[in-house]
Amino acid sequence: MKISGHTKFETLLVGTVGILAMVFGAYAMLARYFMPHLAAGWADELVIYLMMWAIWISASRLVAENTHVHADIIVGKLPRHWQRKLLLLNSIFGFFFCSAMAYAAWQVVMMAFKLDEKSESVLQFPIAFYDMSLLAGMLLMAYRYLEISRAHLKHGSTGPVEKSRGIKS
Repeated sequence: MKISGHTKFETLLVGTVGILAMVFGAYAMLARYFMPHLAAGWADELVIYLMMWAIWISASRLVAENTHVHADIIVGKLPRHWQRKLLLLNSIFGFFFCSAMAYAAWQVVMMAFKLDEKSESVLQFPIAFYDMSLLAGMLLMAYRYLEISRAHLKHGSTGPVEKSRGIKS
């Protein structure tokens, strides 16, 4: 069973953002060493913003494919039905945790807009756009945890997630 059709889009988006960050980073480095009069602090700032967006977007794919870091030492030794129950419980807790973090991130973003916080570089980039990366990542991860929980309740299995943990159908 497939978890979601959004994976290809996420991969393309993260790849594009990563390439942009690499281009800006290369420009910043080359300008700093070979053309100091063209060096700009804004390029380094853009690299940081782009990388944060890439990291948080890719986090939801890690949840969907169960490739994020987790400890299964005890869970792996339990009977299959208990492994499935704990996987469902983990998905439910993951959903609520990510939802709470998304709510907190929303409050931070709104406060940043209200205070009109801007970066110190020449770009004067609104800090809220940087903060939005956490909000987007948490919403995407909450969605993935919800998908896993729904699939488990509907089918009694979560397909790739169980397979990645070595739980046989």
